[in-house]
Amino acid sequence: MADSTEEAVDQQQQPRILRAQCRIHGIIKGKVQGVFFRKHTQAEAQRLGVTGWVRNLPTGEVEVVGEGSEEQCGGLEQWLKHTGSPKSRIDEAHVTRSKPSDEFSSFDILKGR
Repeated sequence: MADSTEEAVDQQQQPRILRAQCRIHGIIKGKVQGVFFRKHTQAEAQRLGVTGWVRNLPTGEVEVVGEGSEEQCGGLEQWLKHTGSPKSRIDEAHVTRSKPSDEFSSFDILKGR
């Protein structure tokens, strides 16, 4: 039988898993391809602690899916709508929210169109 000290150590070593509270899905239109938009989106998502992905679409738009807390999702949504990469031009950003799936462990750039 393990004593309470060993049990406490075991409990402290287990990673704390936080469940996402929201999911955003965005389609960004404008000058958003060929201007490092995906790389800057990934960096901003990682800074905020958002998980998910970003990819170019064959239409010239960029698609983003991200999950995190309400605050994290809100931060990424505002960045997508108003900031973007330094050389990008955001003409439209359609962002919707839904229930998170908790399927992501990082924020990735998906290749291909």
